[in-house]
Amino acid sequence: MPHYAKMKPLWAAACICIALFADRLCADPNETTVTSPDGRTVVRVWMSESGAPYYSVNRDDTVVLLPSRLGIIREDADFSRNLVWENVSPVDVHKGSYRMVTGKRRICGFHAQTRRITFQGPDKETLEIEFYVSNDGFAFRYEFPTPSSKMRVIVRELSSFKLPEDSKAWLSPHRNAGTGWCDAQPSYEEYYHEGVPVGTEAPEIAGWSFPALFRTGESWLLITESGLDASYCGCRLSQSSPEGEYSVAFAQPKEGTCTHDPSIPCTSPICSVERVLLPPPPQIPPDLNREEEAAFIASLPYNPGVSTPASVTPWKTPWRVVILGSLANLVESTLVTDLAPAPVSQYEAWSPGVATWSWGLLQDESVNFDTQKAFIGFAARMGWKYCLIDADWDTRIQHMGIRQLVSYAESMGVDLFLWYNASGKWNKTTYTPKGVMNDPISRNTEMARISRLGVKGIKVDYWPGDGQSSIAYYHDLLNDAARHKLLVILSGGTIPRGWNRSFPNLVTQEAVRGFEHITYNQDNADRAPVHCAILPFSRNVVGPMDYAPVCLDEIPGIVRRSSNAFELALGVIFESPIQHLVDTPEGMDKQPYYVVDFLRRLPTVWDDIELIEGYPGKHVILARYSGKRILIAGINALDEEVPVKLDLHSLGITGGGMIITDGSDPRDFSLIRTPMFTKSLTLEMAPKGGFVAEF
Repeated sequence: MPHYAKMKPLWAAACICIALFADRLCADPNETTVTSPDGRTVVRVWMSESGAPYYSVNRDDTVVLLPSRLGIIREDADFSRNLVWENVSPVDVHKGSYRMVTGKRRICGFHAQTRRITFQGPDKETLEIEFYVSNDGFAFRYEFPTPSSKMRVIVRELSSFKLPEDSKAWLSPHRNAGTGWCDAQPSYEEYYHEGVPVGTEAPEIAGWSFPALFRTGESWLLITESGLDASYCGCRLSQSSPEGEYSVAFAQPKEGTCTHDPSIPCTSPICSVERVLLPPPPQIPPDLNREEEAAFIASLPYNPGVSTPASVTPWKTPWRVVILGSLANLVESTLVTDLAPAPVSQYEAWSPGVATWSWGLLQDESVNFDTQKAFIGFAARMGWKYCLIDADWDTRIQHMGIRQLVSYAESMGVDLFLWYNASGKWNKTTYTPKGVMNDPISRNTEMARISRLGVKGIKVDYWPGDGQSSIAYYHDLLNDAARHKLLVILSGGTIPRGWNRSFPNLVTQEAVRGFEHITYNQDNADRAPVHCAILPFSRNVVGPMDYAPVCLDEIPGIVRRSSNAFELALGVIFESPIQHLVDTPEGMDKQPYYVVDFLRRLPTVWDDIELIEGYPGKHVILARYSGKRILIAGINALDEEVPVKLDLHSLGITGGGMIITDGSDPRDFSLIRTPMFTKSLTLEMAPKGGFVAEF
């Protein structure tokens, strides 16, 4: 071999080294990138000439987020401009797995690359921004690492997400605090605005709720947050998004647990420590239109109130999370729990399962001793694990009756949940027990009492919102419940933010316009199929969703638009570790044996999930895996048939199975048996219909 041939690899390596060195010399020192492990997602971070931090995101060499803002403005210092770029950490690889009691998967794996950018702000105080980039999305958060006992207050967070102008959005409006029925808003129970142009203004000042779904080109994005603790408020997207730039917005002042006059000092440490108390703001003039009202509110002096973030340092904010890629990336992602803290309590001694729930169809009058006993028997007959006794049980059944029902349920192998009102003075709800859970002393006394009695868990409803003091209330209640070995269902409150990983006794959360709304009026029933076909791509992506599916009977005074097969499929498509099925004993008695048998064996916790096909608001087909069982379910929200062709081998299916789909009319079923080694399966989903398949 010639001598120059032997030297060629060394020469090539030297050229690469020189090129890399030259690139470093020429690169902007105030700029860096973070790339996903598979190289498809690249996050670029830089600082402008005015010292303002920005970022942008490309996926597969296509822009998915245009230059978007970063930064924090505190009462005492501005960390959004005039910053000094100090340094960038080396790329750190995060890879591993963790076990979940509930969720999309029992075992969740994570693999990401992270990088921390350090800025120097006013008085040479340090701000760090950490970026976490995985194959299914990215996240970032802020940290003030310098220790101090002084309480700091954040006036504004500038984090934004600027979408290309031709993008579309699926967004749920956030309701203004202290509005709606009994002043009980916000509760995350609104319909999604479907496929609207980016930049569409939210109908109320409160803005748009997380999670927010977008499509830009061939990529989908779901924006939400994770790792929220008692040092911050829950956030959402602001009302206005000029040129498609959506900014993070804080909770409103009425979303705190304190209800004192803002001009009077409060004993709560969250709203009183070294914070300036301003006089109450003037009343909004009644004759203003929406634009004038927004301008008036924006002109008011800043009042920290009880909802904006305040903490000593070191202080880390929640993660701003963007799940990114195909719709399958979104539906199958565990990024929200990947970023959440590991469990803070170890109470995991419980089994997910199906629950009977009389209130869904029969409502207030069903909360009596005889009906609840019948629903406990219904659960036992079906082999289900739980029964929920809803509001006003303390007056309608009373404590002695509950004691008898607990004893009866134990004899039938059924565990009970009891409903509680979370409220203090922040709304006008009257359902009871009320005023028990919001006070730490009465809360722990009651938890100890019902735990000794044998009650398995509590459903806590009508929360104040997402103010920092409210987030602290959530955490305190979950911790107290864990100590008393009680499970918790959160209703009428906030969305999952990874808490189901941090608190294993948190079994599910509502935060959805669920089945109960269909029973209120015909308009809700008419919109339900489309709404149900949006939720798997939005709300249910971020965590358990207590929708209360599977109504196979008729609703008094309401025409249900979904077929019975559609309803049956929701029990698989909607993920909730405790699934409150709304059907009644009488309704179940009308169903074919194979439907009853399927519901008796319905899993509520899963080993894996796979989106097969779908589109928000149109249709969805997905597979869930539980042990050796593979369940496939589909729903069609359209007024026309949708053809379905399933490649069974690609799903790992080789054995025979059964398919339950629509029969001759929307209230009938049809059963199809499939032989062993069937390679593919073809069927038609009827309009507003669906199917379930089990292998």
